Order: sequence, then C-alpha cells, then structure tokens
Amino acid sequence: MSKTNSSSAQTEHSAPKTKSKTIRLVAIVVVAAVLAASVPLAWIGVRNARMQEHALYVFNGVLQEESIFNITLDEKDQTYRAAETHRHGQTGKFSYFCDSTLVLASRNAYGPIVFGNPSANDCILVLTILDKDGEMLYRSGGVLPGKYISQIRLLSAPDESGTYACRAYVSAYDRQTKERIGVQYSKLSVQIGG
Repeated sequence: MSKTNSSSAQTEHSAPKTKSKTIRLVAIVVVAAVLAASVPLAWIGVRNARMQEHALYVFNGVLQEESIFNITLDEKDQTYRAAETHRHGQTGKFSYFCDSTLVLASRNAYGPIVFGNPSANDCILVLTILDKDGEMLYRSGGVLPGKYISQIRLLSAPDESGTYACRAYVSAYDRQTKERIGVQYSKLSVQIGG
C-alpha cells in the first residue's frame, strides 16, 4: 500500500513541474516570435522614415511651370476624383487627385499623368515620387489650387524596362507662410518601355 501512495505522491509532484516547464517553454516561444516579428517591422519603419524624409523638405516657393493647366472639372467632380485616389496619411488636412499609373516610352521620356490640386484646397501641393527603396524619382514645383500637372519626366529612373511599384507623396504648404500643413501618399505604378 505504501508503494501505491508514494507513486501517487510522485505523480502529484511531477504534474506541477511539468506544467511549470510547459508554461516557461510557451513563454520562450512567444518572446522569440515577438522578437522575430519585430525585426521586419523595424526595417519597414526605417524604410518608411527614409521615404518620408525625401517627401518632407522645406518648400522654397517655386511653382510648377512645366505642363501645368487649369482644372476644368467643377468642384463636385474634383471632390469625386480626389475620393477615388486611395490616399493615406494626413487625409483630413487637404485633398488631391493623382493617376495610379505612369507610363513612359523610355526612361528619359515624358509620360502623361494627372496630378491635381482641387480648387477647394487653400494650400500649395508638391508631388514627390519615390521608388520602393525610397529613392526620389521626381519632384514637382508647387501646384496652386485649381491647377493640375498633365505630364512629367522622371529625374531618375531604372535602366531596365518594366513595371515598378512606387509611391506618390504629396506635401501641402500654407500659401502665405510656406509652412508644411501635412503629407499624404498613394500608390503609383511606373511602367517604363514596352
């Protein structure tokens, strides 16, 4: 009878030890998973900060002179067009509309794009295009409310033909003080060559 009791006592003492080991093992696995997940997130944060850095610059007041036109859409259509642009960032501060694709015959060619500053805005907009690595491909001059850019030529572009995932960063500046009001971005696909 004493053998049965001592065996039963050993089982009772082993259960808490096994449970404690299981809890420690689960905790270690959870901590390792969190650390493994944080490395890519930290890289994304660094990359996004680098991208924002190119988009955030001190506006010197120089306005866009090339390929700039008056918007002929009424305000309702401009608002609709801005709503169709999938904008991210400080979206409550201003609006804009921008094509989601830029097609260039070659890396040095001009390509059609519609980037517009709706008439309802009371700010100047600057368009900056960055590639997936945060390299600046294009920066416009200031675009006044009620104006749009109809075509652009990239300052820098990949040598090879293909389609590249980029972002169109739009910085808004106060018309009087030139202080930055906010920044938004949207996805832009850049197609080069045939």
